[in-house]
Amino acid sequence: MKFEGFPNRVKYLGVPAPMFGPVLEKIDNLIELKVILRVIWYTQNKETTLITFDELLADRILYNSIKALKSDMPNHEVLTHALDLCIKTGTLLKIIDPSTKSPAYQLNTETNRRNTDQYKKISFKVELTPWETEDSEINIYTLYEQNISTLTPIIAEKLKEAQENYPYTWIAEAFTESINNNKRNWSYISTILNRWETEGKNNGKPSRNIKKTKRI
Repeated sequence: MKFEGFPNRVKYLGVPAPMFGPVLEKIDNLIELKVILRVIWYTQNKETTLITFDELLADRILYNSIKALKSDMPNHEVLTHALDLCIKTGTLLKIIDPSTKSPAYQLNTETNRRNTDQYKKISFKVELTPWETEDSEINIYTLYEQNISTLTPIIAEKLKEAQENYPYTWIAEAFTESINNNKRNWSYISTILNRWETEGKNNGKPSRNIKKTKRI
């Protein structure tokens, strides 16, 4: 699916200014650039500035980006290489969990450099949310981030619930309708899905027992 452009009132994220100058000059690997941009996104959307390797490996956006460029290599190897390049370039700091010995990463800022020692005594293991990709369909989390706004935990939970209750085609068409009507918010999309379920989508007949596997 082609990116349709940035919507009105799109959310902007803060990016360190050197990313557009000396750092951009040093980065010559596209996957490295994708990784550092995604890490910056994480720092804007997490309570902590620390991002674990497992989080990045489980990230569906990063997964699809890496898969498109390096389909012949295991993702963990590609990600490890990209993160090593980020460390070599100087954009990221690497920290080892003292209990699991697994790595985590932070932006290489003065504050993070000062606080590195505090992570040597604590475990920073996180719970990951399982997800599935379907080659023929863009998952609804990606649909939301591409067309509506940044994904939040609350919205992610609502999307998960919708995915369990409605066919993918319904959800995708509801997104399209919201975009065409310039109503880019989940509340509007949810209202569309509820209406189709109670009033019928194509034939005007109620469809209260609609299941995810039923596709119209």
